[in-house]
Amino acid sequence: MKSFLIIILLFLFADYNGQITKGFDGCKTNECKAKESFKISKYYLEIDSINLSQKWLDITKDYHPENSNNALSFHILSLQSEIFYYVGLSQFGNQEAKKAVKKAKILNDSLMIADAYFFEGLNLYELGKNQEAEKSFRLSLKFYPENPKKSLFETIGNEHILNNISQLKRTIGEADSALFYNQKAYNIALKKNSKRAIANCEQTFGEIYQLKGDLLKPNQFFLKSIESAKRFRNFDVALLSYGLLLKNEFLNPKICKDYFNQGEKLIKQQNVNLFFRRTFYEYALQAFEKMNSSEDIRQVQSKI
Repeated sequence: MKSFLIIILLFLFADYNGQITKGFDGCKTNECKAKESFKISKYYLEIDSINLSQKWLDITKDYHPENSNNALSFHILSLQSEIFYYVGLSQFGNQEAKKAVKKAKILNDSLMIADAYFFEGLNLYELGKNQEAEKSFRLSLKFYPENPKKSLFETIGNEHILNNISQLKRTIGEADSALFYNQKAYNIALKKNSKRAIANCEQTFGEIYQLKGDLLKPNQFFLKSIESAKRFRNFDVALLSYGLLLKNEFLNPKICKDYFNQGEKLIKQQNVNLFFRRTFYEYALQAFEKMNSSEDIRQVQSKI
């Protein structure tokens, strides 16, 4: 009976994978294979399967001329920059973003230029180069068109740019400025129903109010962010908010441990990428160290 169930599951898995690659398998030209493999790479990134996303992006590169100047050549560079960001290789992500900026300028596409500067800013921010990151984010905002045309592949929105400027301002301790930019981002996200941006902005509100020393609003916004993120299936954002909650509750060991357990449950139930898992455990480690909980410290250290 057990063997029969395994055979059924393998059959269903193969059928599922077949549906994802159906367009690619039906291609007769390299151009078609490049475009379809890129779609698959984007799909896997959206569901946090980073390794598969990279695998299919490498396949895209095999079928697409490296020196070509078209929309797909730009999107390959942009996606590679994003993948490097998510796996913690921001030095390489920054290099790919700079190539994307040059490519976008050759194509004279303001939305692509905005997208490329955004990922340049994101990777610079992760490298701790805050002044350079802010410059890139502001260039992204400058080039973002008032009425962006539909792109062949999804690009960033101005709500994402504003939210990241807000996060940078929070990082350097400018709480009021961070609040200003995040409110602008949140208003746009709600108007556009930009799902990930909504959850991100709610999380950022919590971090800003934490910086301002508010005792109630941070947790209210972190919980709101978790609710939104789960509803929109952005489980990585939800996990990060669990980490922020437990870090904020280190004076209440029982509550802190409960948020930790909820975060671990989410990791077991959903496919959350390594970048966010590691950040969650780093937040947990900070909380457990403040609590002097040696057993929990050992448990978390083994997972970072």
